[in-house]
Amino acid sequence: MNKRLIGGEMERLIRNYMENNGYHILEMNYRCKQGEIDIIADDGSYLCFVEVKYRYDISHGFPEEAVDIRKQRRICRSAGYYLYSHGMNDNTPIRFDVAGILGDKIRYTENAFEWVGEMKINIKYIDNHKKCCNINEKNGVTYITFPKLERYEDELLHAFSTRLGGVSKEHLSAMNLSFTRGDLPENVMENHRRFAACLGYDEKRLVFSDQVHKTDFYKVTEEDCGKGIVKESDIKEIDGLVTNVKNVPIITFYADCVPLMFYDPLHKVIAMAHSGWKGTVGRIGAKMVAFMGTEYGSKQEDIICAIAPSICQDCYEVSEDVAVQFIEEFKGAYVEHSIDDTSKDPTEMLHNNDIQALNGIDDNTISSMSDLIYRKDNGKYQLNLHKACELVLLEAGVLKEHIDITDICTCCNHDFLFSHRASHGKRGNNAAVMMLK
Repeated sequence: MNKRLIGGEMERLIRNYMENNGYHILEMNYRCKQGEIDIIADDGSYLCFVEVKYRYDISHGFPEEAVDIRKQRRICRSAGYYLYSHGMNDNTPIRFDVAGILGDKIRYTENAFEWVGEMKINIKYIDNHKKCCNINEKNGVTYITFPKLERYEDELLHAFSTRLGGVSKEHLSAMNLSFTRGDLPENVMENHRRFAACLGYDEKRLVFSDQVHKTDFYKVTEEDCGKGIVKESDIKEIDGLVTNVKNVPIITFYADCVPLMFYDPLHKVIAMAHSGWKGTVGRIGAKMVAFMGTEYGSKQEDIICAIAPSICQDCYEVSEDVAVQFIEEFKGAYVEHSIDDTSKDPTEMLHNNDIQALNGIDDNTISSMSDLIYRKDNGKYQLNLHKACELVLLEAGVLKEHIDITDICTCCNHDFLFSHRASHGKRGNNAAVMMLK
């Protein structure tokens, strides 16, 4: 009998044993990108991740001894992804068990090992957002990818960095990818080396943006490789990079502002744009879509987009001067569909907390302007950059089904991602990377 058949039979024996002892089996042979878990079960108190091992006799040791530290790491990474994908977090009581079979005897060990590695993170997700961010870990580096772009993994690589897996210290810990935050250059270079090795590109070929909250773009070519990381860059005051050249990795930087990632699978074009509040009200996303069309022939309906981790509405308080700009820029998406009172100025509506006047909007558009912005009792406003960026892309002709919208806020998760607002400016930078293969 081959190993696969033996393994399957042993797992069935353990399943029967566990069910007879009051366990509720949730998954058999659970698989994800991080690895595989033989059995996932609920014993009434704990969510149990179970590794099954078989030994004919003890000449090669006891079965549980085969679950070494490397195997434990893989199991923990897979368990972390299971918790994330099922909306669970650190408050979920979990346990790692080993079910060993030695000859014809079962040796079931509860709490066989503790959590190993960095994947167990208490992430706070954005309410009412569809799950979007896939958390990955490789060689100790944790990064985020997006389902709609993952469909083209044979054609491009993409990732958004986290704070985990680097060598930077203190408020820059650990995966700071920016040379402009006061970090030691050698630490930043080592972080880039690790991140590039994890994803599969040459960090010395990276092309850096030079972000200044404008809406200007730069067409990247082979000649630009290394600019910003190993040689002086002449790419100045640029908030968006775009290229159709293979094996040229491009990178942009963030710590609350919105990363926009674009891919045209027909013309093989990638792009990224830095959309802070100024870029968002300036419709940088729409301008990038138009730029891809003009320069490369891309059509709006073909472009795939990701709105990557950034600050959420609950965390993003803005002053009235900023709020007025957004109300004026986006009021058409709401007022023209309202069935109540379209004669009122939306700025005055929000100033008087008269949100009811904006209700009753067609379900195919926006339910109410409070999704985008609302006024608080202190005279400040809460702004939703994710919603604004989505509106910008939709109005530019990108299909709704082609847009992934982050379910992770940088400010809510400042131990996991760098956040300017949460750290009061004392922080490193996350980065978004894309490259055509």
